[in-house]
Amino acid sequence: TPAQPSVENKAQSSKTLSGAPPAPLPKVVRFAGMRGDMPMEERIRKALRQDAFDLFAQPIAPLRDGQRAQRFEVLLRLNDGEALYTPQAFFAAAEAHELMPDLDQWVVRELMATLRRHATQLRTKCWEFSVNIAAQTLLTDEFTEYVLQELKHSPVPPGLLVFEVAESDAIEHQYSLSILARRLHGVGCQIAIDNCRAGLRTFDTLRKWPVSCLKIDGSLVRHIVSNCRYESQVRAMARTANILGIETVAECVETENIRERLLSMDIDYAQGFHLGRPQPLSAFFEN
Repeated sequence: TPAQPSVENKAQSSKTLSGAPPAPLPKVVRFAGMRGDMPMEERIRKALRQDAFDLFAQPIAPLRDGQRAQRFEVLLRLNDGEALYTPQAFFAAAEAHELMPDLDQWVVRELMATLRRHATQLRTKCWEFSVNIAAQTLLTDEFTEYVLQELKHSPVPPGLLVFEVAESDAIEHQYSLSILARRLHGVGCQIAIDNCRAGLRTFDTLRKWPVSCLKIDGSLVRHIVSNCRYESQVRAMARTANILGIETVAECVETENIRERLLSMDIDYAQGFHLGRPQPLSAFFEN
């Protein structure tokens, strides 16, 4: 998810299912250290024990074909009761202490629990949900086994889950990705390559994996209206992906001009503040 302004106040405008107005959400802090003297590693471990995280989601909207499924990227927030901290505040510590697999597993567990509670709505809406997988997680066998067990005992169709791996991690850990991708794809899950910039280098390796989606990095998308080189690069990636039968998602779509230019490139999906800001995952089911 691209970097955003330092503080963003959120408020739910809709009512809850019971009809009562929802409680105000804590502010979202994006670039800030955690308050207090507790080391970040201990804060993360404590949050894992106490489920002191929240799931947010950002819409990934179909561009060309309104019949395509609505998709959401699932985002993690650390909740200290007063503020919601985005990953920029705690991922470095999680990586340093090899806690990323635990965080990724927590996300899957909470997402699946939420989807089970709303299984009836999912059967009519057919929404899809993208989950990011960290490099540390990619290198463990436990995560894939955990996902498979969750799916085995869940009414949620595996095809509604899209697992995203960053392009740099995919290229660096090709063998690990090939194992994870084939096992998850084998039960019906989708695999996406995120933050794509490398162009042909990425496509040379894509053929090794059952990848269904390519997410074009926002650092390219932001400039397609003003920079011909970036526009040509995005257009070439979209054309090659279409030839290979791989869906494309443009990240960081922040203006109508960018959205319109993407339409001319045959991009399948768009994600960005112009199309929807992150909200609590539960809010999408309550609206």
